[in-house]
Amino acid sequence: MKKIITSIIFIFLCLDCYSQNDSSTHLRYLNQLLEYPFTTEKNIQGICFITPSNDFDSYQDSIILNDKDNNPIVRIAYDDSLGIVTTFKGKVFKSYDSSNPFSPWLWVDNPDYFRLSFECTDSTGTLYKVKLNENEFGWIKKTDTNFKKETIKEFILKWTMEPMHLDFNRVTNPLKKEPKSNSLVIENPKEDKYKIWKA
Repeated sequence: MKKIITSIIFIFLCLDCYSQNDSSTHLRYLNQLLEYPFTTEKNIQGICFITPSNDFDSYQDSIILNDKDNNPIVRIAYDDSLGIVTTFKGKVFKSYDSSNPFSPWLWVDNPDYFRLSFECTDSTGTLYKVKLNENEFGWIKKTDTNFKKETIKEFILKWTMEPMHLDFNRVTNPLKKEPKSNSLVIENPKEDKYKIWKA
């Protein structure tokens, strides 16, 4: 009987430790009310991000990623008539094709607003291992001038309000029901309790 109780306590301790490692645990208090849930879009599980370099031109430069055997697995290039074209495992996908399995951390295949960021999960002497989607990985050479490495902190700071000066204040710029100046303001009665809603 003592062994059973000890085993049960051990299992509960292990489960508790596992739940504390879940990065969304600290956000659970935000979901106390079903009418105003809060969820994260994606969890960061990699070691860094690999993004296009400052000199990268989506109209001129092509991106090629290889598999672990150094065979091309992804090619991204601009075409005058088709826009951004992604070739993934030999199959061609045009811009905005929802059947495209290529789904890195950040991917906008509009040539005028091209965005691409890979979550790097491992780094070897000469290569970065990056997520192409939830199940597949590609390899980028560290010497590829189309890319640069960004720490997680650098990546987050780049995409937050402060460095981009895109401050949002609900007092001076409230959320409205329609994109009209005389539109109804959408208020949240729980804003004082859930500070994250006070953008």
